Amino acid sequence: MLDESSFPLLGIPGWPGRRGLTITGGTGPAPRSAIHSYLAGDTRRSPAAVVFGQSSERDQSEAVRRNLLDPTGRPEYVESLGARALTVQVDGVPVRAVLESWSEPRLRTARFGWRGYLVAVGSWELPLDAAFFASLGSLEPPR
Repeated sequence: MLDESSFPLLGIPGWPGRRGLTITGGTGPAPRSAIHSYLAGDTRRSPAAVVFGQSSERDQSEAVRRNLLDPTGRPEYVESLGARALTVQVDGVPVRAVLESWSEPRLRTARFGWRGYLVAVGSWELPLDAAFFASLGSLEPPR
């Protein structure tokens, strides 16, 4: 059974659009990885989207990019243009994040630690700015 104490999930509380969640197991009895998506519209072809990858075991950055670039009309390949580190507020706590720039300017990604988990977040056509990071918080566990 998944609960908040065994797997706290970071996301966007109160998101007005659609949301999907996939949780996979790890080496222990509790789920250890999650990929969840937020769409501004009704389908995966929505112009704006946010994808979170969260794991206690490995970086989910590649899975996040794959989920964002999967819909038709988006590029299959993007090239990293570099990264920069900065401190942002996540769930009311300052965290050190790494933001990466891409050859496709509509793609934005970041990586940071949160409550002992590695979190990768990517967006398509939505800024990953201070207001975005400040809007993040713990989600209610799935029932």
